[in-house]
Amino acid sequence: MMNGFHGMMNGYNGMMNGYNGMMDGYNGMMGGFGIFGYIINLIVIGAVVYIAVKLAMRK
Repeated sequence: MMNGFHGMMNGYNGMMNGYNGMMDGYNGMMGGFGIFGYIINLIVIGAVVYIAVKLAMRK
């Protein structure tokens, strides 16, 4: 049960990191990357969420 709890916390932390990264990417996009930066941002967030979910499920 504790392993499941730790996995849940890791997934939550990963989600928060992804959110912070998304905000950074959004600010950077507004700084001049345009649609290209937006696409990269989506890919990075997708990868972070996917990895976080995979890690949470593995516990």
